[in-house]
Amino acid sequence: MVYTHDWDENKPAGTRALNLGDDDIREFKAAIRERLQGGGMYFPSTDDDDAGIFNYVKFKEQSGNPTSEANRAFLFTKDVSGVTELYWMDSGGNVIQLTTGGKILISSLAIGSEARGDVIVRGASAWGRTAIGSSGNYLRSDGTDPSWNTLEAADLTAVILTPKEYTDVEDTTTSDESTTNAAYQDTALSITFTVGKQGLTYVSFDGGGHSDSGTGKWAIIVDGVTEKEIAHIAGSGDSVHPLSMCWHGVLSAAAHTIKIQIKNDGGGGATHIKGATSTARLNVSHPT
Repeated sequence: MVYTHDWDENKPAGTRALNLGDDDIREFKAAIRERLQGGGMYFPSTDDDDAGIFNYVKFKEQSGNPTSEANRAFLFTKDVSGVTELYWMDSGGNVIQLTTGGKILISSLAIGSEARGDVIVRGASAWGRTAIGSSGNYLRSDGTDPSWNTLEAADLTAVILTPKEYTDVEDTTTSDESTTNAAYQDTALSITFTVGKQGLTYVSFDGGGHSDSGTGKWAIIVDGVTEKEIAHIAGSGDSVHPLSMCWHGVLSAAAHTIKIQIKNDGGGGATHIKGATSTARLNVSHPT
């Protein structure tokens, strides 16, 4: 800022004529007034009741921290990445940065106490501290304030899994398949797919089945694990029976294989999937 009068403590010189003293006094007053106004103080050339009151306080940017003093505190500014930021230093020499990027720095707020995981929440009239909730809790709003809560069934009523979140894959067969093996054997009904995100997967199988003798069994196999199994004991006059199985469970985000397998562990009979009679179908619905 350019001032009308330079600040010169060597004026007036001892050789200056006394009759010029009034000019020196007026210049001195004007120089003080200009500098006080430059710092934000309201200081008119003609006194009024507001003279001496600050409109604002202007700080010179510092390159370092002041020297601490007992029973004294300092408010000052320093350069941080090209921005003039506000700082506070207490009587013990502890320095706190109050702004960052020209905005209030949250870490400088005194909440009374603090701990890892705290959430700063605006209350009815002031900012406050909300301590971290118990493991597994989530932050829930009651429409006015947030608080940590356990998940309740009512919280899930608004969650609707739309078709856009799932993809269906299916495999069908129209030919009969049979086995007399006592251990599960593969059929043509097999699907390999990739789950995009962990979630609920639904599997359904429909077709026709028949066991010549012994005990025929049909199963849904997920990644090599028997998840669902039904059995049929053959008898005289036995005919094709409707088959229907389903399974649901949570699968991870990865590639998975689901199969329909058959066996006969009752002694020498044949277990069939009668695809020619009723088209056998395997459907899988999973998160994309």
